[in-house]
Amino acid sequence: MKQFDFHTSGIGAFSSMFICALFLIAAAGCKVDSQNNATWMPPQKIQINTPYFIRTIEKNGMDAIKLDDPVIRYVATARYPEYASLSFTSLNEYIQEYVNEKLEDFSDVMLTGSYQGVFPEDSVSEMSIDFTLFHYTSAFTSIFFEGFEKTPAVPKGFKYYKCINYDALNEQVLLLEDCLLGSEEYEKFSEIVGQKIAELNLGVTEEQIRNATDPGKPENYELFIIRPGEFLIFFQPFQLGPKIREQKKVSVSFNEVSVQPFILDIIAYHSWLEFNGK
Repeated sequence: MKQFDFHTSGIGAFSSMFICALFLIAAAGCKVDSQNNATWMPPQKIQINTPYFIRTIEKNGMDAIKLDDPVIRYVATARYPEYASLSFTSLNEYIQEYVNEKLEDFSDVMLTGSYQGVFPEDSVSEMSIDFTLFHYTSAFTSIFFEGFEKTPAVPKGFKYYKCINYDALNEQVLLLEDCLLGSEEYEKFSEIVGQKIAELNLGVTEEQIRNATDPGKPENYELFIIRPGEFLIFFQPFQLGPKIREQKKVSVSFNEVSVQPFILDIIAYHSWLEFNGK
């Protein structure tokens, strides 16, 4: 499997790196204890070897109903990761396709609506997409996307979400059922999630909980994140009931269900560098 590896070759480069290392140690006042083999730990606030670049797209929609006085109809921005490793090439393409599709759909609706006179001429709509990286190894990553749209039709705006758990070894986006040992564990998982929702005391009925956690409905478990030791299950606004307008989440420990062995492998693959989300 191909991967970007950045190496510095040559004796001169090695000497320069060695001198720089000594300088940093002296400046920080660190002591090197050859007997105790002490390991230097990097400061927690500094990201070392960030595995992705941050890409940003911004679109401004101009509606030329009046040719001599065009009107800005919308402003849309998207922020997303682009991974440096070739192992994540398919994921990069998947993310770019998702972001571009959201932007195009939004712009099409905004311009079509303005031409048809649905929106006032002085209205400006907004859209944004951002992300949180929950976990990363050289074989796996889990990402949480949050979108927001605000239009004259929905002046307070609304949010929507998307989760991606990517297995780089097999180049696949994982479904929850891929992560568990068989259908019986999937059923058990849904029961555990239902119990945890009931413990939140949200005022929802047993029937609403059953509908929201039914394993026979794949859409119920589209929003999940894998990170070391647990699954995070998210629920879209209104998914649990008409009165639940905010996103909700519960966690299920790996100790509560039987997890596929390959999941345990890929989330621990060279995972000294971790990103913890919300």
